[in-house]
Amino acid sequence: MTVNSDIVVSYCWSDKPVVKKLVQRLRDRDLSIGFEEYKIRHDGLLDQEAANSISNCKAFVCCLSPSYEKSKACMNELRFAADQHRPTLPVRLGHDRLGDEVHRAIASKTGHLLETDSDEDIQKAVDAIISIVGEIDSADPAAPSAGDAAADSQAAKSPSGPHGFERLAYDEANSRITVKNLSDQTILCRVSGFSGGSSAWFPINPNGEDSWGRKGWEAVEIRNRNDTIHFGTYLPPGVVMGLRDFEITEKNSPFIVEENPGVEGIAFRNDSSGSVECRVTKYSNAEGSDEIVTIEPNGQDRWNRSNWEVLVVIDSEGRRIGVAVSSGKLVQFQGIQ
Repeated sequence: MTVNSDIVVSYCWSDKPVVKKLVQRLRDRDLSIGFEEYKIRHDGLLDQEAANSISNCKAFVCCLSPSYEKSKACMNELRFAADQHRPTLPVRLGHDRLGDEVHRAIASKTGHLLETDSDEDIQKAVDAIISIVGEIDSADPAAPSAGDAAADSQAAKSPSGPHGFERLAYDEANSRITVKNLSDQTILCRVSGFSGGSSAWFPINPNGEDSWGRKGWEAVEIRNRNDTIHFGTYLPPGVVMGLRDFEITEKNSPFIVEENPGVEGIAFRNDSSGSVECRVTKYSNAEGSDEIVTIEPNGQDRWNRSNWEVLVVIDSEGRRIGVAVSSGKLVQFQGIQ
């Protein structure tokens, strides 16, 4: 792949003949294309060259098919593009049904259905991609929305206390965790995979919602589009949770989150009167543990993490709560009031 391409084209090797025609037409329109033609990654891992290309491209074109969905390498590219917040342009190769993860990844995105590999059909796909890339070029990514600007004013504060989360409904028979965006800005949300499932970021537009099928309690993390504020919570399947705003307040918070100079990772101290169970997601350290550990009063623990995670606590009465926290912080648990 070529770093700093206009477009990175992600496809399954078995779909190469039709995708190659699409890529050539795009190149004929003077677009630089990241198109990995010769390498096949049997282990499904994303190599550094591919990661750099996706991180630096203007747009990520995913050529979707049943073969694409079954490919570990392709799905890792799709997830990584979502994590890097690259504009994703789906091109569906035929009418075959695709799974839930693919549908969530491309939800509300403008795409194109490539029914055949005829010249006419390929040209329609090219025109659709060119049009969308033109819109991306004409946009001013440096100009934040009014909602983002308001959220940025809170960035210096630790998001450790109650916030705009509101539990809207609970249905024990429902196996999905649902998040509704009740704010005036686009948010991004990810749900841990403690009980299975993808933990990729997914955008939710104002007044929109998304849901994740899960079998047990999960850490839910929401951040603003500028990546300056993160909120975290801990939810069971069946809950419908709404986010109204990114206002941060320390009032009645069970957590105090402070800088922890000279200490790497995320540290935790139990300042409550009872023992607690604690676990931390491992988005920034796949080799780390996210198992539950018990911490006695005045006890401490630390997790080797390098970025934002969600730390969850279960107190001695079985009450559960979570907080989003970045590396280099000390989380002090005061107890749930």
